[in-house]
Amino acid sequence: MKNAALLSVLALSSPAFANDIQSDDEWEFLLVFPMIWAPSIQGDVNSGGDVVRVDVPFENISDGLAFGLMGDFYAQKGKWLVGARANYLYMKDEATTQGMTGPIFGTVISPGHNVTTRMHLSVNDLFFGYEVYPKLEILTGVRHTFSQVQLDISARSDEGLININTSSILADEHLFDWLVGLKYNTYFNDDWGISVSADFNLAGDNDVNRSFNLSGIYRFNDSHNLWFGYRYLNIANETRSGDTVLEIDLVEKGPQLGYAYSF
Repeated sequence: MKNAALLSVLALSSPAFANDIQSDDEWEFLLVFPMIWAPSIQGDVNSGGDVVRVDVPFENISDGLAFGLMGDFYAQKGKWLVGARANYLYMKDEATTQGMTGPIFGTVISPGHNVTTRMHLSVNDLFFGYEVYPKLEILTGVRHTFSQVQLDISARSDEGLININTSSILADEHLFDWLVGLKYNTYFNDDWGISVSADFNLAGDNDVNRSFNLSGIYRFNDSHNLWFGYRYLNIANETRSGDTVLEIDLVEKGPQLGYAYSF
C-alpha cells in the first residue's frame, strides 16, 4: 500500500501530469482572419409584389459582383468553448430590358432600362460549446442576420412614354435566431487537419437559417495556419410591415480561403 501511494504521489508530481493539468486550466485562442468567401448566389426577394430573381454564378466573382469576408474567433478551456463568427457578403446583379417601339410609325414607347440589384448580407454568431466526445463539440448560441436589398432602375435614354428612373430599398432588416449545431476538429498529422461544422435555427425570426462549413487546415508551425474549404448558407424568411409582405429566400455557397493564428 505504501508503495502504491508513493507511486501515485510521484505520478501526480511528474512534469507530464502537471502539463496535462496546466493545459486543461489554460485558455487557448484561435483567430481566423481574414477569410475570403467567393460564393455563387441564388434566390428570390419579393417585396409587395416586386419580385427580384437573384442569380449570380461563381464565374461572376472575377467581375467583383459577389464577394464575402469572414472572421472567426474561438476561446477554449478544457471542454468548454466560446466563439464568435462574423460574415459579410456583397452581391451586385445587373440586367438590361429591351426597348419597345410602335408597330406602325416606329415611335419609341420604351427605350429599355438598366436594372441593378445590390444586396448587403451580414451574418454574425455568438455561441458556446461543450466537448461531448473527443474533438466533437455541441454548439448553441445566437445568430444576428442583417439584409439590405436595393433595386435601381434607370432608362437607357430620355425617349419613350415609359421612362422609369427610380431607386428603392426592398429589404432592410435585422433578425435574430437561436442556433444549435456541431463542430468537429482533428489533425491527421503534424501538418494537416480538418474542421467541420453545421448548424440550424431552432427558433427566431427566420423561417430557415442553416449553414455548413468544411475546412482543410495546413499548419506552417504551432501558431500560423492556412484554412481552405467550402461554405454553404441558406436564409429564408417572411416578414410583414403594414400591408407589405417581404419574402427572402437566398442560398449562398462556394469556396473560402483564409489565415488562422493560434495563441
